[in-house]
Amino acid sequence: MLGTVISTSKDWLVIDVGLKSLGMDHGNPTVDGFEVLFCSDEHTTLVPSKESASTKVSVGDKLRVVPAHIDPTMAMHELAYLVRGDEIIDSWSIDLRGW
Repeated sequence: MLGTVISTSKDWLVIDVGLKSLGMDHGNPTVDGFEVLFCSDEHTTLVPSKESASTKVSVGDKLRVVPAHIDPTMAMHELAYLVRGDEIIDSWSIDLRGW
């Protein structure tokens, strides 16, 4: 998933990916360089991990969010983009939506 940073403070940040877009039955998603504090319906609150505490993030930045369980996450979406690095190499329709 690709999340957008919608709010920042000196201690935490919020992205626009939450429970309504993630399968949460296997725990929190992961975001490289960050620790997940909690997920609400439409947002996830993160703090920089100790290794990346100096990472600067601004409103509008994009962060990759890896769901803990992909199957139910896929069922919540109509389209999946396949990426290699930052390049979109294909897109797949998801016919499982709503099951």
